[in-house]
Amino acid sequence: MMVPERGYGETVDQVAFASRFDLQLARSRSPSFDKFYREVMRLLSCEERTGVRR
Repeated sequence: MMVPERGYGETVDQVAFASRFDLQLARSRSPSFDKFYREVMRLLSCEERTGVRR
């Protein structure tokens, strides 16, 4: 759990942050994040189909 008084520490707080992150909400509220997500998924599916990493 993140403690507000000490600020964010990536290595300490990442698990708590990731568990609260709502991917669908982020995609619906941020067109640029949605574009990033779709592009990552496209690249991953290309790799899965061909076995070739880009």
